[in-house]
Amino acid sequence: MQKYTITVSGIAVTVKKYSVSKSMRIIVHPGGEVTATCPIRARKSDVENFIALNCAWITSMQKKSVSLPPESKNLRVPVEVLKQQAKAYVPERLLLLSRLNGLKYKSLTIGSAKTKWGSCSRDGRIRISCFVMLLTKEQIDYVLLHELCHLIHFNHSAAFHKKLDEMLPNHNEKELVKEIKKVSIYNQK
Repeated sequence: MQKYTITVSGIAVTVKKYSVSKSMRIIVHPGGEVTATCPIRARKSDVENFIALNCAWITSMQKKSVSLPPESKNLRVPVEVLKQQAKAYVPERLLLLSRLNGLKYKSLTIGSAKTKWGSCSRDGRIRISCFVMLLTKEQIDYVLLHELCHLIHFNHSAAFHKKLDEMLPNHNEKELVKEIKKVSIYNQK
């Protein structure tokens, strides 16, 4: 991976180039940070043009963004605060990820489960724990993509993991799972 920061029309963007990326993508994270991912072969001028074309969208997304709590393995945050943040962030992010991957879910519910990050029923109802807001942005995306992948494979078979790995921007499912397991949600109020 190659990584650098550029400023286009006053917007600071972290650019990440991956050998496995096939297209350019812009992500506006909670808190308003902007990341652009692109193929390793993408020219800097092409990346700048892509960002410039999407400046209005980036600005509108930054206005809607919410600040995440500081990332900490043992952070104590009131459930009401996490639910409010999750309701402001998760629905729009899940919709974006589902559209990017050509998947349709029936409904989304934000809960406060402490035993799992999310679930997906056979009829496409997705439930996400508000405690995902304790995760990093990339880890939240992993949880959401994991549940979306259940729309195709309602199990944890090799085919499920292969599809999930294809859906992840830099194909790092094992590393994300390892990091997510370090976050404790059992000591929350």
